[in-house]
Amino acid sequence: MRAKLQGMNEHQESIAAELLRTNHLANQALELTQSGEWHVDGNDLSVFCSSERNARICGDPPRAPHWRYSLKSEVWQHIHEADARLAEEISAKFQDVLSGSVASFDATYLYKRPSDGQSIWLRTLVRVHRSGNGRVERIFGVNQDVTTLKQAEMAILEAKRAAEDANRAKSDFLANMSHEIR
Repeated sequence: MRAKLQGMNEHQESIAAELLRTNHLANQALELTQSGEWHVDGNDLSVFCSSERNARICGDPPRAPHWRYSLKSEVWQHIHEADARLAEEISAKFQDVLSGSVASFDATYLYKRPSDGQSIWLRTLVRVHRSGNGRVERIFGVNQDVTTLKQAEMAILEAKRAAEDANRAKSDFLANMSHEIR
């Protein structure tokens, strides 16, 4: 009996060590990608349950230990304040997930951080888990701060436009000079 208990204890310790290792790796991945996780419980679709990391990325006020926010008056409000048009697009995608017409979505949008008023670009990946009868049990999501990438993308587009404008001006100048020479 003692040997059996010893074996069970060693097995539990092994499982606990593996769980700690797995959690450490998951946390490292989230930290390296500037990401944070969140969920919405199917029993109360009005409450957004954030991780501490996600709240920090989004500049949401600290609410330890459960990090709960109103989906409508806080999360959606911050998205709408940053860009109303994008907010409508994201809201439509979220409604599609809730209705079951899609199981997941991937969206990039602006979010106005309440802590400092800055707007950041978030990429959100969302997946819904449903019960056997189709009821929403939980909505899982990951937010990634892609502000630096989005700013680089916009700078490249601006440089491309400037180069196209310069090329157009050069072509116009050469056409005018050619006409003047003739």
